[in-house]
Amino acid sequence: AARKIYQLLKKDKKIAFVTIGDPFLYSTYSYMLKKIKEWDSLIEIETIPGINSIAAVTSRYNLPLAEEKENTAILSNIKSEDHLEKVFNLFETVVILKLSRNYETAYRVLEKLALKKNVLIASKCGFEDEFYTENIEVFKNKKIEYLTLMIVKRKGL
Repeated sequence: AARKIYQLLKKDKKIAFVTIGDPFLYSTYSYMLKKIKEWDSLIEIETIPGINSIAAVTSRYNLPLAEEKENTAILSNIKSEDHLEKVFNLFETVVILKLSRNYETAYRVLEKLALKKNVLIASKCGFEDEFYTENIEVFKNKKIEYLTLMIVKRKGL
């Protein structure tokens, strides 16, 4: 895809690459941009920021992501239960993206740390069939949509 876009750019075509969310937060756009810039560092590219899923969810739910001196972590891939426990001990708020591949590990750690009641799960924010819940049990043994994230606040929602 990057090569096709690059070929069109070299023909002086104007190209738009539309992405869900923000182009620089876990987006395919950033990989394509790197490739095109490798091939021609002089190509002019304008990136227009979007609203990332985290900001969309917290705004829709009226939930401050961080306040005062709170620190926030964003995870896309949980390495292990031990790693996630360390993250929860270091950060007041933890956002877990791509919950479909991280749910089981997150569930076990949240249960161990007694944080299961401190979660907001949002799926398909901004779509007609968006879904929000504070009940982590809803997804136990169920298929989770790719566009699902979890926000955990140690102090509670």
